[in-house]
Amino acid sequence: MKIFNSLGREKQDFIPLINGKVSIYVCGMTVYDYCHLGHARVMVVFDVVRRWFEASGYEVNYVRNITDIDDKIIARSLEEKTSIRALTEKFIDEMRKDAQSLGVIAPTHEPRATEYVPQMLSLIKKLEALGLAYESDGDVNFSVRKMKSYGKLSGKSIDELRVGERVSVGHAKKDPLDFVLWKKSKVGEPQEASWNSPYGYGRPGWHIECSAMSSELLGPRFDIHGGGIDLQFPHHENEIAQSEGAYGCKDGEHLVKTWMHVGFVTVEKEKMSKSLGNFSTIREILRENDPETVRYFLLKGHYRSPINFSLDQVRDAKNSLKNLHHILESAGENNDLSEDEQKEYINLAMNSDNSFAREFRNAIEDDFNTPKAISILFSFSSEIKDQIKSKKNNQISIFRGLGLILGFFSKSIEQDRSRGVDSNLKISEDDINKFITQRLIAKNNKDFDKADEIRNILRSQGIMLEDGVAGTKWRRS
Repeated sequence: MKIFNSLGREKQDFIPLINGKVSIYVCGMTVYDYCHLGHARVMVVFDVVRRWFEASGYEVNYVRNITDIDDKIIARSLEEKTSIRALTEKFIDEMRKDAQSLGVIAPTHEPRATEYVPQMLSLIKKLEALGLAYESDGDVNFSVRKMKSYGKLSGKSIDELRVGERVSVGHAKKDPLDFVLWKKSKVGEPQEASWNSPYGYGRPGWHIECSAMSSELLGPRFDIHGGGIDLQFPHHENEIAQSEGAYGCKDGEHLVKTWMHVGFVTVEKEKMSKSLGNFSTIREILRENDPETVRYFLLKGHYRSPINFSLDQVRDAKNSLKNLHHILESAGENNDLSEDEQKEYINLAMNSDNSFAREFRNAIEDDFNTPKAISILFSFSSEIKDQIKSKKNNQISIFRGLGLILGFFSKSIEQDRSRGVDSNLKISEDDINKFITQRLIAKNNKDFDKADEIRNILRSQGIMLEDGVAGTKWRRS
């Protein structure tokens, strides 16, 4: 198993700290609004990571935190004239509904920041005692220049680094790069946003929350820390400084073995975010699309690369998924599966010597290459289609098991056009030509996984492509 480690910026062999067990911490949502597609991508990607390790026989301890105290949360509660507790409870509930809709398995632990304030204060006192933090007018800040290794995740020296989006320069800081561990309460803030401490009333800074919760639930050392690419600096850089400053580590070692970062969902090449106002919430997208289509869209690109959101892209995902489901229906695999039944299918796929199953497993073990894995599903579906036509024993159970690893195929196939399944409908010439054009664009962009996927989509519909000097020709098989 190889995973691209952001700390070192290369693929590395993954060897867990404890044999047979994998510990994962993923930075979750700040709950002041509905989740958008960028949040969905992080949830779905790490759901696949978790599913893969469990399918491989590991015991997984997966922690995804909830930030339920934050400047934006306070501002939203004041704006809506509601309590922080009522606001965060509402959006935690909505977040869980979105995750469940997308087939995301609930994490092993889902800690809320407000439940771990004592642990945060204990960690801050430890850093202060070590000379790595200082109190100033009710705030407590971390002394960045005291950590000589600061910047190793972002790959920059301290002098090269600039103040990040969430690292504000205040009068109480000795250095602009220092970041807040404890924030003094401000006039006009609600009482429920304040805790008593040795420094007076206040609340924890954003970064200390994750260091405290991860060490409390997983221990100072654990296998994988993940989140969106936007968290790499300053959030994760500051987490490393706090945790390694407090707990230390041997020369050449790190408290977290592997750092994984998920690329942006973009809209016209801009990051999808609430601050830019260009986001689509998960619930909005699910009004027009079934959850598995959205999940497919999020996994058809490699997790480290940005993916561009558009209605055309989602429509392409729906058409692609339709073809995979058509194979299941043709083979009579149109039933709902219980959790135990899903495990049986997955075990079959994981232990199969089928060449497509081996290629699929190799793709996932190569830094969770879901685009390649999906392309292999299409190649496999073409072979199964031929087996069904010739009335040979087909391997649909293995095929379904592979899909289940990605979170597909657990539900029965809907017998309506909204799902896109119609065994009597032939793909039109216009659609064929559109696919060929998309494939040419993909090849020109050297996106060969996408080109292969399109070829396999057409093949599953009985359309054979022939590339030549004069271009690409097609014929119905």
